[in-house]
Amino acid sequence: MRELFKYLVLSVLALNVISCDDNDNYPTPSDGDNDIWGTTYSHSNLGAYPDIYSKYWVYAYDISKNPNIGLRITGVYPQARFFSFSVYNDLKGEVIDGLDDVNVSPDDGYVNPYNTTTNSTDNKFTIYLLKEGTNLSLLPNVKEENVCYFNDDVVCVSICLRQYLGEGEYGGVELPTIEGVNLTTGTIVDAPKAVTSKATIMKDGNFVPLESDQLTEVPFLLSPRGDYFPNNSTDYLYCRTQLTTDQVLTFSFIPAPIPTCVEEYQSAKTRYWSICIGSVMNTYSYCSFYDRMLEYKDGEKITVAVISVNNAKLADVK
Repeated sequence: MRELFKYLVLSVLALNVISCDDNDNYPTPSDGDNDIWGTTYSHSNLGAYPDIYSKYWVYAYDISKNPNIGLRITGVYPQARFFSFSVYNDLKGEVIDGLDDVNVSPDDGYVNPYNTTTNSTDNKFTIYLLKEGTNLSLLPNVKEENVCYFNDDVVCVSICLRQYLGEGEYGGVELPTIEGVNLTTGTIVDAPKAVTSKATIMKDGNFVPLESDQLTEVPFLLSPRGDYFPNNSTDYLYCRTQLTTDQVLTFSFIPAPIPTCVEEYQSAKTRYWSICIGSVMNTYSYCSFYDRMLEYKDGEKITVAVISVNNAKLADVK
C-alpha cells in the first residue's frame, strides 16, 4: 500500500521552515505529565500543516531510563475513515516503524472492521512495541504481524496514533491502554513515565522569501519524508506561492481513486486524499477539503480555485 494517502498542501502567502539545528544537536527529552496519551492534537494546536480532519495523540518515553521495557497497547478499533500507529526515533523525528489499520490483526474472536464489514463496534486488538531481538514467545497474546520495533540507536521512542475523520473525540471508543512489558521476562508492568515528544513542540523558523514566490506558474513538489514525524504511509505534494487579494490561484489534477467499501481497503492504492491550505508564517492549516467533499468523477480532471474572501470578483469566480 505504497500510496495510502495523498496530500496537496498549498502554503499561501509566505514560507516558514520548521526549525532543526544544522548540527543535529537535538534537545534531551523533557518530562511530560503522567497522562499516557495527553493532549488531543489537531490543526488548532499543531504545526507542520496538519489535515483539519485528522487528530493525533502521542506517547513518548525515555529508553535510556527504561532500557529493558517495551510497550503493550490494547484497544478497540476506532470508528474512523483511517487510523494508524507510527513509531519514531523521537530525538530525530524519523519514522522507524508503524501499523496501518488494515494490517492490525484483531484479538482472537474478533474481526478487523477495516477489512470486513461488521455491525460490531467492540472489536479489540493488541499490538506491541519492542526492542529488536526480543523473544516473542515470552509475551502474552502476541501476534508477530502486530509488533513494531526499535533498535539500540533509539534513545527516546514515541508512538503516534492518528485518526482521519474519526467519530467524536476519540473515534467513538476510548483511547488504547498503554502498558509496559519487561523484555527479559515478558511480564506486564506499569508504562514508563511519559516524556514530552518533540513532535508536539516543533517550532516554526524565520520567514525566508524566495524569488519563486512571485512566479505566475508554480509546481507541486513531492516532499521528502524527512525528519518531521510524517505518517508512515503518506505522500505529500507541496506548493508555495504568494497570493494577493486581487489574484486567483487555480490548479488541476486527476484525483486518485478511493475505495467504496472496507473490503477494498487492503488493495486500494489510495485510501484518502485532501487539499490543505496553510500559512507558512506559522505552518498551521486553516482550510482543508477531503476527497468526498468535492464533486468529481473517477479518471477525470478536477480544477480547484483558491481566492481571497476580500477579492472584489469573488462572486464572479464562484
